[in-house]
Amino acid sequence: MCQLRSITILILLVSIIAGCSKKHPSDMGPTVAKIGNEYIYLYDIISPEDSATFFQRGLEFQKKRITSYVMRDMYIREGYKKGFHKNDTVIEKMDAYTKNGMVNIVYRGEILDRFVGEKARRELYENLKKQVSGRHILIAYQGSLAPPPKITRSKTDALLLITEIGAKIKNKEDFITYADSLSEDPTSIDGGDLGFFEWGQMEDSFQEVAFSLPINTLSKAVESSYGYHLIWVDSVKSVELGSFTRMEGQLRNKLYTIKNDALVNAAESLIDSLNNLAGTVINTDRIDTLVKSIFTFIKTKSSGSLRKSPVGFLGDQMKNGPLATYYDKEVTTQVLIDLLKNPTTRWALNSLADTSLIKKIVIGEVNKAIITKLGFDSGYDKKPEFRKDFKKKEGAFVWQEMREFAITDKLNSSDGNIQKYYDEHKDNYLTKRKSDIVEILVTDKILADSLYALAQNGADMTELAVKFSNRKKVEKSMGIIKDVTRFQMGKIGKKVSTMNVDEISGPVKIGKNWSFFKVISVKEPEYRPFEDVRSKILVDFRKYEKDRHAEIFEINLTNTYKPQYYYENLDNTVAEGKVE
Repeated sequence: MCQLRSITILILLVSIIAGCSKKHPSDMGPTVAKIGNEYIYLYDIISPEDSATFFQRGLEFQKKRITSYVMRDMYIREGYKKGFHKNDTVIEKMDAYTKNGMVNIVYRGEILDRFVGEKARRELYENLKKQVSGRHILIAYQGSLAPPPKITRSKTDALLLITEIGAKIKNKEDFITYADSLSEDPTSIDGGDLGFFEWGQMEDSFQEVAFSLPINTLSKAVESSYGYHLIWVDSVKSVELGSFTRMEGQLRNKLYTIKNDALVNAAESLIDSLNNLAGTVINTDRIDTLVKSIFTFIKTKSSGSLRKSPVGFLGDQMKNGPLATYYDKEVTTQVLIDLLKNPTTRWALNSLADTSLIKKIVIGEVNKAIITKLGFDSGYDKKPEFRKDFKKKEGAFVWQEMREFAITDKLNSSDGNIQKYYDEHKDNYLTKRKSDIVEILVTDKILADSLYALAQNGADMTELAVKFSNRKKVEKSMGIIKDVTRFQMGKIGKKVSTMNVDEISGPVKIGKNWSFFKVISVKEPEYRPFEDVRSKILVDFRKYEKDRHAEIFEINLTNTYKPQYYYENLDNTVAEGKVE
């Protein structure tokens, strides 16, 4: 069953939902805006841990971020007013989101809240208020984690030995002596000194004893994955922390690290139990046969003797049986067809000619389905946190549809409109000014000045270039460089763009060299013909029109909803987060 859980555990652990129920306004930072009777708080817009960066960016950035959020909110309000949440496209997207999002909701409810929920965060917050300075003696055994070389003792013998050592220790000096001579940990050279450590740095069994042990007291034998320990606490110090709200993001991330093994084990256990309940069967023989058929299809297709599409081929494969079964459901090659059709994944049939990959895809599909079933059966779709996530996502889809309605749908890309836009913005379609030059590049400034003086007095620049320039193939080019624009050749291009025909520049330092040049011809900018730039004009026109329609619509939204902004509240706000 281990194979049945691998891909879903990966999906779960990289897509953790850290959301929580709506906080009290006092925890949401300052009031920054108001729409109607509803206030908007800073932490509606950013997370507390991002606030340091937010405030570093300055007031103009802060205003832009807030107004963007408010404008998006007004789009969504107007979208709901116009019934866009009942749009077939939104309903279809929400149906897919509900099924896919349920996996994360179940993971949060069944596992994440247990290990990383608010209760766990508050416990960690309290534990971090002190640090312990302690020592330990380690006795390892065969099978313990990373035992020193030549350790042959059993676990039982290790426990007997650590108990004997503990019986001989009467004080700190004894502890240091035995740690130096008997401990099988690198810290033994310092009397087992671990220095100060905070909660979460040691294994649970070790830290639970260390943090509860009185100062200058010896522990009983403590087992960890490394072996058996004796612990001695030298001192304890208090640590001043920021507010719980300020540290909540850091606490959550720390718990992810501390509880990583527990999270993985819990996810594995959940998936195993659900697959057992579902009677899941992965038809490995069917998958092997499918992969062979894919290879045959690809080979036949490449020979040009087959006209069937990859999607059609996989559709025909459905009649050969399911790739997996669970409950009364089947996973067929439709799951692979969906991958080929998905424009964001861009899968090709060749990439599916891999037995292990198809197994992972099938297992992932099964696990997603059985976890989703658990979610609906357990009523997760009725829980406030799910409804909040649901509403937030629905709002995002409504916003997309509203923008399409208000902006994109109003675009009229007729030939007449495009031609009119071109006529009004012809300066955007000018060719670049291009100059032909003859250049001389030398390493010595004195030589450059001498040659420049000769050129000023009428010497032939091409002859000087052939004789003195360090440019490659100068004999063939005679120092002539064609079509130099403002944006080419660095300093040379910039200088050339300001020069007229027959004008000679003074020596310009180029890296370790010196260059001077003469303009021998200039092609002034010209308007590019309409047909030559039609595709670019169309792109520019659509952007221009989108921006224009957006501005008009957003003015109307602002006049309708009359948002209020409280930028002055930002002045007295202390950033919650920190910049790493």
